Amino acid sequence: MSGTLYLNANAKHRIREGHPWVFRSEVGRVEGDPADGGTIGIVDAKGRFLGSGIYNGRSQIVARRYSLKAEELDRAFLSRALDEALALRAALDAVSFCPARRLVWSESDGLPGLILDRYGDTLVLQTLTAAMARLEPEIVALAVEKTGAKSVVTRNDVAVRELEGLVREKKVVHGTYEPPTRLRLLGIDLELDLLEGQKTGLYLDQIENHAKVLPYAKGRRVLDCFCNQGLFALAAKQNGAVFCDALDQSAEELGRGKAAAALARPGPGLDVT
Repeated sequence: MSGTLYLNANAKHRIREGHPWVFRSEVGRVEGDPADGGTIGIVDAKGRFLGSGIYNGRSQIVARRYSLKAEELDRAFLSRALDEALALRAALDAVSFCPARRLVWSESDGLPGLILDRYGDTLVLQTLTAAMARLEPEIVALAVEKTGAKSVVTRNDVAVRELEGLVREKKVVHGTYEPPTRLRLLGIDLELDLLEGQKTGLYLDQIENHAKVLPYAKGRRVLDCFCNQGLFALAAKQNGAVFCDALDQSAEELGRGKAAAALARPGPGLDVT
């Protein structure tokens, strides 16, 4: 680690209660010369060590904690964190296999600013912090090694990267990728464009929520807002909803949703607009 960040005496110290972020207004002083995207120790105003974090002096979120210990964010740490995240998802798949799943979800998996989604044998990666962007080649290599993925697409085209001083871009960084990616989720056949579609392909963080709600769909009227392809509306209709409206700002995603609706043949009472 290249420096130490001390919280000021007025900080609420949420970080002591588990919150991983330190905001600019909570910083007392920074000792050393940490680079944006580097790592620092986090210490409270009384000198108590609170953990290791990634640093970015350009961001309103100056530090994001990745460990309660004093340890580097290196290949060994990345490998261990990925193993833990993948083991958790493997346990979920053992209960109910899903061909598309979020494998790494940022701070939830101790990897601030890293999103990793799996769609069959293709991975979609987002690095939303300067530290994860710096480590992206290492992350890609480890992810391919541990998952056996044939291709990796990066979707680093989101505006939040600019707050970290990062450029917006999207590209294939491992193997080759040709859309569409075809898979079946919640009983619906979908075609995805992981390079040009919304976000990282689908809202995978909501798949479990969609599945839990479907048993309550029968006989109901459903409004699916900000729907991407309208997966929830399509699945709800197939599970007995009498009418479903699916709304989104992306004409392209709605077009794919209408194609999925035609394949699903859910009958009357489905409007994807």
